[in-house]
Amino acid sequence: AGTTGGLAYDTANASAGRTSLLRDDLGGGLPQETAHELIAHLLGLNMGLERVPSSGGCYGQPAEPDANWPNGSSPEVGEIGFDVAEDEPVPDTSADVMSLCTPRWISPYTYNNTIDKFRLLTAAAATAGLAQGDFWLVSGLHDKVTGGTEFDPLFQLETEGSNEPGTGDYSIEVRDTGGGVLFTRLFNVDTVRREDEGAEQPADATVGRFAELVPIQAGAAKIVVLSGTDEVGEIVLGGATPVVQLTSGITSATLPAGAPPLPVFSWSVEDGDSAQHSFWLELSKDSGATWTTIAPRYAVNALTVDPALVGGGAGLLLRIRASDGVNTGIAVSEPFNLQLQAPQGAITAPSSGSGFDPSDLVWLQAGVVDAEDGFLDGASVQWSSSRDGSLGTGASLPVYDLAPGSHTITMTAQDSDGHDLADSITITVSGGPSGDPHLWGDNDCDGEITSRDNQALSRKILAQAPLSQTQPCPGLGDVVTVSGIGDKQWGDLDCDGEITSRDNQAMLRKVLQQAALSQTQPCPVLGDAVTTVAANAAGGTRWRGS
Repeated sequence: AGTTGGLAYDTANASAGRTSLLRDDLGGGLPQETAHELIAHLLGLNMGLERVPSSGGCYGQPAEPDANWPNGSSPEVGEIGFDVAEDEPVPDTSADVMSLCTPRWISPYTYNNTIDKFRLLTAAAATAGLAQGDFWLVSGLHDKVTGGTEFDPLFQLETEGSNEPGTGDYSIEVRDTGGGVLFTRLFNVDTVRREDEGAEQPADATVGRFAELVPIQAGAAKIVVLSGTDEVGEIVLGGATPVVQLTSGITSATLPAGAPPLPVFSWSVEDGDSAQHSFWLELSKDSGATWTTIAPRYAVNALTVDPALVGGGAGLLLRIRASDGVNTGIAVSEPFNLQLQAPQGAITAPSSGSGFDPSDLVWLQAGVVDAEDGFLDGASVQWSSSRDGSLGTGASLPVYDLAPGSHTITMTAQDSDGHDLADSITITVSGGPSGDPHLWGDNDCDGEITSRDNQALSRKILAQAPLSQTQPCPGLGDVVTVSGIGDKQWGDLDCDGEITSRDNQAMLRKVLQQAALSQTQPCPVLGDAVTTVAANAAGGTRWRGS
């Protein structure tokens, strides 16, 4: 219901406009808290979750912490979590997301409560009886001490709302000229929640916001708000309806050279009994079949329509609703066109410069949004590696088998009208070439051929255990190139095309007895320098360098 109450009020004002929050003014300085933790905290409050106890050095101690919190006075989650994006465990000493501490993690207790709340909210939404129709948006502030109510301007909206009576301790009654009740809506007044709300800075429980969509009733003369049976505010209907006069013009003063001009709309209001007006602006991209709010409770009588914010298209319409506090006047623009927009976004994980071990999870993530299409995903978002080629599609793509070495990871996105976006990062997978020579038979790549190489080979051949080696180093079975001889498998010391116990024996003879190496020719001699190449015979990874 516009900008009053609920997520639009709490979450947007508190955190959605930030990338991070740094609180240096509390407890001698606190660690940086990212916006997603704060949003999760505020969403929990909006869903009806209670805060858990906090400790010293946090934003504060909740005035009334959750009495059922299982960890006593500690905000710690109490169980090890795992952060898939960071590929690391989260210690049980992390604070719960519903505490006033940082950094935050979600405990099993809060997670289960959240799931339960979702089930309740989903069940309630399924039975809400929403329908398209004409509604009054009745909203404002109610002071529980003085009993006074301050109303926002009343708007008439064509939207989806409920015709049900609702529940709560307060009510809105629509009455006719004789005082008869035409419609009743029960509701509750919500206390506005804050991040730093706690024992030191308690919430102002005396003032609450409310916002209700009430179906418009023929013959209505008054809208009355009641607390129980006590009337605490009223809106008297009647008077002149504002008449909106709309003009439009074109300007390019603030645009880069060569950019198409943006449409600028302005309007005036004629009203016989009011000089103050508030505006509600809507945009339609389907000739008026559907409308999207782009500026609720707008105070200025001019608007530049920026396609970067609303999206482009042909035959768009702008609708202006002007409220004098009681009545609503409407004007609709002539059709106009806006340039179609390219998607915006970036790779969000991993961060450029990250390093990984072979077979690690590399979780590729991107946030891409298009003004016309919304968030892009699936085949619209594609990933590739400078070393491995195409990796897959989707805004979130887990990859486990990147080849060792340096990778330039590129994300490309394309919207439905063919506009493209690209972003790249560089990551490194250990085990890749360093440019140093590799010696044939030096299986741990420490620059010498010793008994350690025999042991490394034995572990791999006989026990199938991992090969302990100094990185970067080819893995057993990777193809290497010997000048004048050709491609050979790293670790195949007798060059018979297989890595077997014979290779282990060959190494023993050379390392321990200094005996001649019996091998299938042509084959490198222990200690020969080899050069790694691009792809092995199986189509997997080869090594590049010397």
